[in-house]
Amino acid sequence: MVYPNNLNVEPPNPDMPAEVQDLYNEARSIAALSVKSAAALLRLALEKLLVYFGAQIGTIDMMIQDLIEKGVITPNGSVRKALDSLRLIGNSAVHTTSINLTEDPRMAPALFKVINFVVEKIITEEKEMEEIYALVPESKRGSLDFRRSK
Repeated sequence: MVYPNNLNVEPPNPDMPAEVQDLYNEARSIAALSVKSAAALLRLALEKLLVYFGAQIGTIDMMIQDLIEKGVITPNGSVRKALDSLRLIGNSAVHTTSINLTEDPRMAPALFKVINFVVEKIITEEKEMEEIYALVPESKRGSLDFRRSK
């Protein structure tokens, strides 16, 4: 038995959907024992997160492309790179690939960081901006919303 049995990784973003948070925390609890198992759980968490964002169920690659086409993420932005990084690294946990998860000790913490990063960018930042936007008087918001709808 390894003690302590968890890596020093950040807790899940509080805005993370509960189902994804459960997988994140499960991966966190076993990462020190099995990086491959943690990566596989985070890959599953990614799938759940993509569905939460509105992606049509399919392969992770197709789901990412769907979110690009829907304008949820940009094709060359940091969120797309984060999603593809987790997808490709997570694939190595469940498929035979050229990525060896146990060779680089930075790999496991990076996977957790990716999930939190994506939640921060897509959920938390949007929520924070909506809270600020709500401070604008309603009469002013109406004209802004009308302009945006054109």
